[in-house]
Amino acid sequence: MFLLKIKNLPAKFIAMLFLPLIVPILPFLFKDYVDKTADSIIHSQFSPQLQLVVNYPEILISYRKPEHIDLKQLEKSIDITPYREKIITEKKIKEPAPSYRITFIYIGINKRFVMINGKLYRENDRISKDERIKKIEKDRVLLTGKWGERWIKFSK
Repeated sequence: MFLLKIKNLPAKFIAMLFLPLIVPILPFLFKDYVDKTADSIIHSQFSPQLQLVVNYPEILISYRKPEHIDLKQLEKSIDITPYREKIITEKKIKEPAPSYRITFIYIGINKRFVMINGKLYRENDRISKDERIKKIEKDRVLLTGKWGERWIKFSK
């Protein structure tokens, strides 16, 4: 019954059914061709000091030892110094923190608002490019930014 269903399929679909069984066998069928091609590429590309040992399925590279090593020349050519990160300190211009005047604070169930210098803000809003409102309480506001964390008190 199964063979009758396979016979009705086009050849393209039958080949697709058997492809997962054929693909793992292909490298073993063409092993000699791959080894010869790899050897010819290696001999044409690399110097005679480099030998390549081909073991299917992995390739190992081994080097011949040179006859004589001039250690003094080697020391001159290799600079061995520990890595040191350069610390660049920027000149900080100490600007005074701007002064803000709170005229109104509203604390609701889910929302908190503050009016600073005539503008209405919520928590996490930016007052300027350098500072942001972090927290609003009933008599003060916490700002974070370029001048660190600082509290502004509500003066009635």
